[in-house]
Amino acid sequence: RLRQQNHELFRFGDYIPLRAVGQRADKVIAYARVNHDDALIVVAPRLVFAECDGLLSQSHSGFWSGTDIIIPGQLNQHRYRNVLTQERLMPGERLSLASHQGGVLVLMSD
Repeated sequence: RLRQQNHELFRFGDYIPLRAVGQRADKVIAYARVNHDDALIVVAPRLVFAECDGLLSQSHSGFWSGTDIIIPGQLNQHRYRNVLTQERLMPGERLSLASHQGGVLVLMSD
């Protein structure tokens, strides 16, 4: 549904890989799509089963502590809505995964 509602962003938007830094930087993938004033940021865990005993939630206290996504200038001035939780946020230059359960984010610009 998100793709249908934002057809031009998904069809014509630029793909921007985002850099993860910190303790579990190698356990997360992140990218953005940008088209004019529309932006989408997607963050998802990868290769985490061995480190969380096979639990999908990764909700163990501190699992993502010290792991951030670097948000480049053209993206860090937007306000976003987390499509999964409806939470609104403005990430700034770094998006800390410690405060987002599971390390899964789908952020759509407002």
